[in-house]
Amino acid sequence: IQHLIRSNSCHARQYNRQSKGVARESSHMRNSTLIRAGNNSGRKPPRTDSTINVMGETYRSRTGLAIEPGWVQRNLNIFQFLKGSIIYPVELSIPGSIDEKRPVTSLDQLYAQAAGMNVVLKGKVQQWALRCNGMFQLKNLRPAIFVRWADAANDEQTRRRIKWGEIKTYNRAIEKLLRSYRSDVSQLCDLCRQTIVFEDLNELIGCLYTIGSDKQIVVCRIKNRLDPNYDARMTAGHRSVVLNVRVVARETKRLGLETHVSEVQLVP
Repeated sequence: IQHLIRSNSCHARQYNRQSKGVARESSHMRNSTLIRAGNNSGRKPPRTDSTINVMGETYRSRTGLAIEPGWVQRNLNIFQFLKGSIIYPVELSIPGSIDEKRPVTSLDQLYAQAAGMNVVLKGKVQQWALRCNGMFQLKNLRPAIFVRWADAANDEQTRRRIKWGEIKTYNRAIEKLLRSYRSDVSQLCDLCRQTIVFEDLNELIGCLYTIGSDKQIVVCRIKNRLDPNYDARMTAGHRSVVLNVRVVARETKRLGLETHVSEVQLVP
């Protein structure tokens, strides 16, 4: 199972994006007529289209990203003109990157990300379950009853009865932080979680390979509780394969969710 972890995966911790400093002036800014005028007069240059274009080109050259139309005009007040140089008072984060020197320290930040990632992860587990004959539990039934997603996907009434994983409650998260992680927020990797159940072990193994081959998934950690050497008393007899994953896709990058680590349990 361990070989499914990609070489570029991060540790199973919550990290921030890498950031890029932007407090250096650009050569074409230095040579612009507007900036030279600012140097001579000591006054703030006028806010013209030329200035806006220069700032947009600088952002693009330093980050590789294009600014959406109208962004600079709406946010011009965050830039400062000082001695003929344009100073950016904020750092720019790099989408898709992970900075292992900057772990997340805010529980509120994790919950904000989990609110968006919950929808994304649900869509992912549905895809995997459809390909690998996976099942989901139905709500409010004792004993528990499971339904194959292949049968439920096209049945709206059945879909509404499925018990999806919910975001971990705030009280439970704080309890886990204090008991297990010494208040280290970055180690909390299961705010957003989903479970897929399998009737056959070969289907579970097939799902592992499906996840490992998904180009939008980075596997950060795998806990193999099916290993005969695993002490099941640690989990009250429960056995499963637990994956901590990040979903790195265009949409998650746009929403700032690609750094968030979620949990997927595969249960035989």
